[in-house]
Amino acid sequence: MQSGAAVNWPGCSGRRTRDVRPGKRALDISGGVVTLTDIMNKNITLTGVLVVILLLSAIANLALCVRYVRTVSAAQRLQAVSSRLQFQTALVARNRSMMQSIANDAIEYSKKNSEMAALLKQYNPLLEQLYLVKPQQGTAPHQNK
Repeated sequence: MQSGAAVNWPGCSGRRTRDVRPGKRALDISGGVVTLTDIMNKNITLTGVLVVILLLSAIANLALCVRYVRTVSAAQRLQAVSSRLQFQTALVARNRSMMQSIANDAIEYSKKNSEMAALLKQYNPLLEQLYLVKPQQGTAPHQNK
């Protein structure tokens, strides 16, 4: 094909004949000429937009992943604290049970031994707080302030 030669596309009427120069190809779409560089520019723009969207999506996924890892590690720390607190609560319950058992034994023994009854009178407010002894008539149980 020579430079500046008119080309008649197969199956087209004579009015769609275009001048084609070397190095450029032309498409005739409804009377207008679209060159390959126009198509490439549109594709490059679309590709650029898609790459930016992909990059933003990857950054958002990375941020969500970091947030998830931090949340999981915080939850694991809270679970460890919770298990320690449960252990301490069990110890407190055991100690309280033992103290109530000892106090009940002391109260029973004080019924047989009058010296023990005198000793328990000085600890009567404490026993009232533990609900081991009913408060005496006319006195209210002592509250910690």
